[in-house]
Amino acid sequence: MKFTSLLPASLFATLCISSVSWSQEVSDKVKDWYNGPKLGMNTNKTYATLLQGKKSSTVIVAVIDSGVDVEHEDLKGQIWVNKDEIPGNGIDDDKNGFIDDVHGWNFLGNADGENINDVRLEVTRIYARLRDKFSGASASDIPAEMKEEWDLYQEVKEEVENQRAEAKEFSGEMQETYNGIKKLHDAVSARLGEDYTIKDLKTLKKDPVLQKPADILI
Repeated sequence: MKFTSLLPASLFATLCISSVSWSQEVSDKVKDWYNGPKLGMNTNKTYATLLQGKKSSTVIVAVIDSGVDVEHEDLKGQIWVNKDEIPGNGIDDDKNGFIDDVHGWNFLGNADGENINDVRLEVTRIYARLRDKFSGASASDIPAEMKEEWDLYQEVKEEVENQRAEAKEFSGEMQETYNGIKKLHDAVSARLGEDYTIKDLKTLKKDPVLQKPADILI
C-alpha cells in the first residue's frame, strides 16, 4: 500500500491536526493560544510584566471592522455605552436614526437591526450592486456621466472573479486533501478502531504498511 502527500506539508499537517483533535482533549493552554507567544499576541506576558503596577486610563476605541465579544473577560463592563439610549425599548431615544444603539451600530446588519454573522467583502457588495446596472453593457454604451461608475464596476468585477477562481481552485485542493486524509484514517482505523489516540498511532511506528500513515496523522 502506497501513500503520497497531495498538498504542501503545511496544509496537509494542519488538516491532520484537525482530524486527530476530534478524539483528543484540548488543554486550556491550547485554547488560550491567542494570548500567548509565537502566533498569539503575548497579552498574558504584557499584563504580567509591561503593565504590572501601572495605572490605567480610560481609552475609547471605535471598532469599524469585525465583530466584538462584549462578554469577553477583558472587555465586559468596559464597552462604551450610549447613555442617551434606553436599552431594549425599541425606541430611537436619541433621535439619531438607530433604535437601541446602546453600544454603537453594526452597519452590515439587516433592516430590523439584527446582526449578520456571515458577510461579504465590500468589493463583493459593490460588484453585486453594479452588476445589475452594467451586466452585458460595453464601454461604448456608457454615457460620460456614468464613466467613473463603469470603471469602478470593471475594477471590482475583475477582483471578484479572480478571487472566485482562486477559491474554486483551493476548494478542489481541499477536497483532494480530505480524500487523502480519509484514506490514511480508514487504513489506520481498520487496525486501531475509529477512536484511536496519538498514543495508539505510535504503536504503529514499526509497522511496514501503516508506519507512514501513522506518522502523517501524528
